[in-house]
Amino acid sequence: GTKMGRCTATTLLVLKGPQESVTRAIVEQIKQFWLTLVDHPTEFARYKRGWQKLHAKLAPMGANKRWYHVKGPMAGAIAQLLALGWQPAELDHWISPAGEDWKYQVGDIPYFGELLREVQKTVQRTLWERAGAFPGGAGLQQGGDLYQLQRHLRRRRKKNQHQEAGMLETIAVGGVWTRARRCEAYPDTEGGATCPRCGKANETLRHRYYECAANEELGHSNNTQIARKARTALDSEELEHFWLRGIPPAEWAVQLDNGEDERRAKDIFCTTEEAQAAVQRGQRVEADFVFTDGSGGKAATATDPRLRRCG
Repeated sequence: GTKMGRCTATTLLVLKGPQESVTRAIVEQIKQFWLTLVDHPTEFARYKRGWQKLHAKLAPMGANKRWYHVKGPMAGAIAQLLALGWQPAELDHWISPAGEDWKYQVGDIPYFGELLREVQKTVQRTLWERAGAFPGGAGLQQGGDLYQLQRHLRRRRKKNQHQEAGMLETIAVGGVWTRARRCEAYPDTEGGATCPRCGKANETLRHRYYECAANEELGHSNNTQIARKARTALDSEELEHFWLRGIPPAEWAVQLDNGEDERRAKDIFCTTEEAQAAVQRGQRVEADFVFTDGSGGKAATATDPRLRRCG
């Protein structure tokens, strides 16, 4: 379980990562049922009838009540998809939350692989949407970049700095209880919402980090450029998750350069006119593999490996 007051979705994402957490468990449940179909192709018609009956039974139920009626891998797969906002009315025809039709045939492994990846994305979007609805997480609905946070946590624990790691994790998952938050949850809290350090304002996360006069005693001025930027951003309700919980938005994560690197790749691999024409049309072409020494190119010394390039 998670400690009281923490965001469960963010905790799962931070501790396990977006590719792990509950994502793998849900996708594996659907995958294992599909593998059963692959092993028994002659039973497809019977499975399809059973799927239709179970869907008709489970779909009208509420999310909590539905799981009391789940028995077996087929019902589990249907319940998971319904919980994610999918419409799996037919065994071989599912509709995504975005309204996209997914029709597949048993044995079409590449297509089913794409379908599972789409389900995985739905799980991750659902987790981030829940994280964004938690106090201090506004904006996380679009996703966050957890790479550096997880890296710092591993480093602290490796050095046996468990107290620092625990505090960092608590901040990231929204587990910090200020006086204002405590009074909101428990109105009869002794001392009220007033900051216990300066006694001049209610103790919110913003006040604690960027406004409290007592921060000066800790060597953290409220007049630094970072503090001013934080207050300006919070005034306009921007990047709350970054300034209050230390999670940058996913769009800040380094992406592969599709400009110069892509043009170089075309020059290297597309040596025939036919291949070059195919690339211009947006089609994929067969290419050889090229191995380098993996030095990282111009950004070889970057601490974040996502900055590195080879070639």
